[in-house]
Amino acid sequence: MPHRFSGAQQATPKRFVVIAHEKNYVVCLKATSRVELFINNPEKMIGAVFLKQGETACFGKDTVVEPDNQIPIPYEKVVEAERMNQLERLGQLPDDFGERLTTAVNKSETLYEMQQKRLLRLLGRK
Repeated sequence: MPHRFSGAQQATPKRFVVIAHEKNYVVCLKATSRVELFINNPEKMIGAVFLKQGETACFGKDTVVEPDNQIPIPYEKVVEAERMNQLERLGQLPDDFGERLTTAVNKSETLYEMQQKRLLRLLGRK
């Protein structure tokens, strides 16, 4: 769906992984196909989920989902994107994605303990 990051002049289509629903927004993680930063940095890779090209129909390239990159999106933005035909549901992630994400959160060397606990709570892994 279109999303405008701070500093950007306009919204551009981005792929998000929905991990939870909280109050009036959906909690998402940003997915990136810029995997070189992670491949060349084991400290970052240990705290991320790497999805190989073809592992899921959601991504046509090698992709990294990084728990550090959480984005709360208000439901009103999701509804607006759907109304404007700008929301595309790309499918489901592999069955073991939740387990892989939990492992990444627990092993992360970049998340603060409070962030880890919050993510684990959102994932239902307390």
